[in-house]
Amino acid sequence: LKAAYKFYCGKDIINAHSAEADIKATYEVLLSQIEKYAGKDYEDRKGNISQPVKNDVEALHDFTNLNKPVDFAGRMVYDEDNQPLFNFGKHKGKTVFKVFDEEPSYYAWMMNGDFPLYTKNRLEKFWKQHREQKSENKQSARAPEIKTKPISTTNTKVDSPQQKQTPQQTQPKPKDNKPVDEDMLKMLAGKFKKL
Repeated sequence: LKAAYKFYCGKDIINAHSAEADIKATYEVLLSQIEKYAGKDYEDRKGNISQPVKNDVEALHDFTNLNKPVDFAGRMVYDEDNQPLFNFGKHKGKTVFKVFDEEPSYYAWMMNGDFPLYTKNRLEKFWKQHREQKSENKQSARAPEIKTKPISTTNTKVDSPQQKQTPQQTQPKPKDNKPVDEDMLKMLAGKFKKL
């Protein structure tokens, strides 16, 4: 702030690092920047030339909010098509959904990692959308495979409740229960005897 104040305003900050002095200096730097850059051409990443710096809060917001962040930490941003992208690490620039397809463990890594709660909440929202979309795609892919059997209205037999057969559990036949005798005990002891 001290260097920016000197560059844009040509003055030194008096009482630097006090809240009031810093706020006043920040405001004066912003006004000087608007005055200096208003009407100047700016070329964006696509080669479009515009004059975005104006003394208008909404215009300044649009100009400085180029990445359209998804979360406050800026770990995810929206692209031109409003698709969420990762904005850091090895998947920077890839859509969140593509990463979920290619490396689903990345979701777990982020959820268990040291990321802000809001970032995790937004990531979880996208994960749920992704899972729902995959589920819908599977169902729609299976739908044509399901063939329905036409129901014949002729010769239909309706079973009465007495005629309906319910599956019955087959129970093993009971063995003849004998009282335990000496031979049984010896046989059992032999099975558990140490060799």
